[in-house]
Amino acid sequence: MVRRVQPLHETMSLHLGVRTGDLTAALSKRRFDILYVSGHGADDKKREGGIVFAGANKAGKLHSLSAKALGDRLCSSGAWPRLIYLDFCESDAFAAELRQTFATRGAAGSCIVAWSTRALDSAYFLLCSAFFTHLAA
Repeated sequence: MVRRVQPLHETMSLHLGVRTGDLTAALSKRRFDILYVSGHGADDKKREGGIVFAGANKAGKLHSLSAKALGDRLCSSGAWPRLIYLDFCESDAFAAELRQTFATRGAAGSCIVAWSTRALDSAYFLLCSAFFTHLAA
């Protein structure tokens, strides 16, 4: 049986190599039903936790964004995504903090997919491909 899927929005935005300011700008311009974050998680004291973004600042420090900061930015816009897919190692702690931020701000209702382990990029790719293929079916 073949079913035709009606998209929620006709447009899709793809942002590669973003910095925290780029993400903030994109989130302030429109509502996203799905927020997909692929990259590297920072879970050590040296990088201060969060999602690691492209590049470094003038002091050579990596750009990162904590779950609370991301949650606050999403809640401030009043339009948090229905699905947040965190595609980086050990993103489950980030997801738990993000859920807590949403609950504190009264913004429950997002589904968050996260990893509890480290894995090879090929494993992330396979799961992500299967997940979104079945979501669209």
